[in-house]
Amino acid sequence: AAGNNIEFQGKFSLKQLIKPETTFPTKISEAIVTTTSSILSLFAIALCVVLVNAEDDLTSGWAIYLIIQFIVLIIICMIIIAMQPSNTANIPFKVPLVPFLPELSAAVNIYLMLKLSPSTWIRFCVWMVIGFFIYFGYGFRKSKLAEQK
Repeated sequence: AAGNNIEFQGKFSLKQLIKPETTFPTKISEAIVTTTSSILSLFAIALCVVLVNAEDDLTSGWAIYLIIQFIVLIIICMIIIAMQPSNTANIPFKVPLVPFLPELSAAVNIYLMLKLSPSTWIRFCVWMVIGFFIYFGYGFRKSKLAEQK
């Protein structure tokens, strides 16, 4: 499909972060978005850690400074992602306001996860282990590949 052409060969430059050379996705723009998304995730986690751990000190200078720094870095990352060319394929549904809405959603969920108590995380891990045993135990016994052997 024309919207999936990512075969462009080129070299990375800092200019491509804000002004890509093409209007269609390339291997370089894919690498830029992947790397920037990873960095963005780390900044969002760091921001949420500061918000959770400095809840009582949010009016102090160091907390305000860190929060502003992380928000600015997150906005820069989102601008870099938004400036990259996107897939032009006509599909019935696309996530709206990429990357802003997905990042806001992820940040809210990270914040809420960090607010959970350690006992909640322990219960979650126990139930996940039980679920994995049930899922894989049933799957291995009932799989069509197991019947062929």
